[in-house]
Amino acid sequence: MDPRLPRLRRKLAQIPFSPLRSHSFGEEKHRFQLGRTVSPATLDAFETDHGVVLPAPYRDFLTFLGATGASPF
Repeated sequence: MDPRLPRLRRKLAQIPFSPLRSHSFGEEKHRFQLGRTVSPATLDAFETDHGVVLPAPYRDFLTFLGATGASPF
């Protein structure tokens, strides 16, 4: 696993409590929460179905942090 991912998780968790942060559109809904993670088996199937190989850091992000960004977009 990419060693930067735990640090990124901590930083994302701190955003809502940062006193000097800017407020983003829709944050009352997403609250800077990442979407659910994706299993390695699901990623394997995706790669097979689409004939691609996802970069290892991206696979790590999807399996360790979440499959969607921490915002509505």
